[in-house]
Amino acid sequence: MLSGRLLAALVFLAPIGLVACASDQDGDGEDVAASSDAISGAVAVGAELVTTSRVNLREGPSTSDDVILTLPNGARVTAVAATPTDGFYQVSYNGEVGWAFGAHLRASGAGAGDADDADDTAPATSGPFNGRRFSNVTMLWQGNWSYLVRCDSYSRAKGRVVFFCDDTPSRSFVDDGAWIAVPRANFSRSMCGDSARVCKGDKCIVARIVEKSVTAGRWEGSTAVLKTLGADTGFTSCTRSFGTATGVTVTLQ
Repeated sequence: MLSGRLLAALVFLAPIGLVACASDQDGDGEDVAASSDAISGAVAVGAELVTTSRVNLREGPSTSDDVILTLPNGARVTAVAATPTDGFYQVSYNGEVGWAFGAHLRASGAGAGDADDADDTAPATSGPFNGRRFSNVTMLWQGNWSYLVRCDSYSRAKGRVVFFCDDTPSRSFVDDGAWIAVPRANFSRSMCGDSARVCKGDKCIVARIVEKSVTAGRWEGSTAVLKTLGADTGFTSCTRSFGTATGVTVTLQ
């Protein structure tokens, strides 16, 4: 039988072991499966690369380095340095320079899906984010393809997802892409197709503006956006959906 003193020591040490395990986890939002056409070796400086899954852009070439933002699947980045470091490539994206793991990058033009990249999961990538800033935003999950076609009246009538800015988005973009709806009080048609940087603390993702919210003050986002912000999403019926992130900052181009 364990003595009272030894038992107390084991109870004290157990939480420490759990914390240590948690610290070894990779950054939020990064997939682990490598692409079959992933790049390797040196690349040309200035070469365009495409992400093959959601992948973290980090401050250094290691999973222990801080995450700047999460790149969506299909995002186009530019090589800044020719030679990788420990499998990480230094790239630029929307004015941000960081390191992305090469297992999740391929050369532009390599891969059967390239013809659809412009309409796939990547938001627009022009310019720095120095436009209007909205702080302490509550971001709600707007839905995925199944939810919107079933529960949104406009999409249900068409038999496909319909956004204010795009009435024929691909299913892959709706389900996997990073996109948001801007509240009616802040929306203008000129925003359609623009990008916004969406952050909660140090968790950030670049999202495409595709929708005007049906309410005056409610922000909504895709599964990829809410997942990056740390929220679980889903639905059991049209009146029972979930996915909310509070304390969010949205910065426009």
